[in-house]
Amino acid sequence: SALQAAGDHAAAATEYERLLQTLPRDHYLRAAANYGHGECLRDGGDDGAALTAFAAAADAARGDTAAFAFPARYQGGFAALRLGQSERAVQEFGHAVAAAPDAVAKHECEFLAGDAALRAGQLDDAERWLQAAARGVGGPAADGDFVDDAELALGFVAIARGDRDAALQRFERLVERRADSPLRPRAQLEVGRLCYQRQDHQKAERVLRPLEQHGDPAIAQPA
Repeated sequence: SALQAAGDHAAAATEYERLLQTLPRDHYLRAAANYGHGECLRDGGDDGAALTAFAAAADAARGDTAAFAFPARYQGGFAALRLGQSERAVQEFGHAVAAAPDAVAKHECEFLAGDAALRAGQLDDAERWLQAAARGVGGPAADGDFVDDAELALGFVAIARGDRDAALQRFERLVERRADSPLRPRAQLEVGRLCYQRQDHQKAERVLRPLEQHGDPAIAQPA
């Protein structure tokens, strides 16, 4: 841990490996050691080995060390995404949902599982996870619960299904209901794109015109 804190990830990983070789399978330190090992491998750029270590940490997270299950699955999901293993990421984030310590973390991982499923082309799973995330945690503090992200992604699920009408409804819902959302301009762009494809040029221009001055070049410039 001292080597890890000092930023010497390779040396820290070696020490974690030595420790793990000496520990019985049911030792209370196995979850923490595997998780620390995974962090060092991740920070050293070896996401494949990190994914294995995080999975081992989650498997060892029982009893007093059960709290390691959530961060291990969460970090494992991102390691899988960086490896281009979207299907594995769905599994890891799905496990993270079950181990989440609170509603906000749960809804974030529902979104992440849905987004990974969309990347993997698992549209039914993507829709199921994203609909759960879109329900949010409730109450006025909805900014951190990934509701907007889920709504936007559900629009892309509809596009992937070839259902442009449903996609338009999703994007318009975000535009109309979440005026203060940072994702609203992206949803506007998609509304304009879909209206243009439907040859509803007047509406497309009306929706897209305000975006010309947007600060994000990906939105301000033609797609």
